[in-house]
Amino acid sequence: LVRVPAAVTEPVLATQTWDWAPRLTPDGVMWRYATDAGGRVVTFVEPGMLAKIGVNDRGLGVHFNFLDHHADSIDGGVPLHCIVRRILDEASSVPEAVELARSAWVGASSVVTVVSSRPGQRDAASVEISPAGVAAISPDADGWLAHTNHFLDPGLAAGEVIEPTSTSRARLAHLRSVLADDLPHLALVELAGRLCGAAGAQAPICVREDPTRPSTQQWRTLLTLRLDPQAGVVHYGEGSPAEVAARGGMRQW
Repeated sequence: LVRVPAAVTEPVLATQTWDWAPRLTPDGVMWRYATDAGGRVVTFVEPGMLAKIGVNDRGLGVHFNFLDHHADSIDGGVPLHCIVRRILDEASSVPEAVELARSAWVGASSVVTVVSSRPGQRDAASVEISPAGVAAISPDADGWLAHTNHFLDPGLAAGEVIEPTSTSRARLAHLRSVLADDLPHLALVELAGRLCGAAGAQAPICVREDPTRPSTQQWRTLLTLRLDPQAGVVHYGEGSPAEVAARGGMRQW
């Protein structure tokens, strides 16, 4: 969920949850590194990955979510995490990030949401990447941009693959139902509670494991993050938004 308010005095909002199978990723890494050009990047990754969710020192934040498309194949292509790494290392604006994404030949699908907080370049886009093409989704008239795990571009959506049990559309509808102008002003702990809304821990954005599925497909919300692209800082709390709101313990890196 991203918001880029029209007023330059208002803060940018950039937040997401990370859902995955705990058995597949028992550990995570919050990593700060210097780029070849001497820049600075902070990113959350699974061990061994090049980059994932993070910010650079040029006021750019990057969110990452998986998508599935009928055009996906095992024929190869640029790994999606490599695209994210190059965006964090090299891009200084949303248009630059979009062009980097368009330049890569891929074999799998994903959506990379980029947000810039630099003066004169405050902008955002959800860049849907697929072997079938690349589409950039812009914020609405009020500056809001929400994305979960299904395609929003009509052309790419025609070929998407989504399981009948997917909660992606329910999560997107929930996010849109809790939007409020003061959300960008909230620290992560309060923001997490507000995003859950009246549903609390039962909100669809708080994914819980389904014991009827194989252990490698028992997804759970493992991390809740808020990016501050202007300061180059990642705020995070372990667990779902409801768990972060109840427990507190926000950290930053």
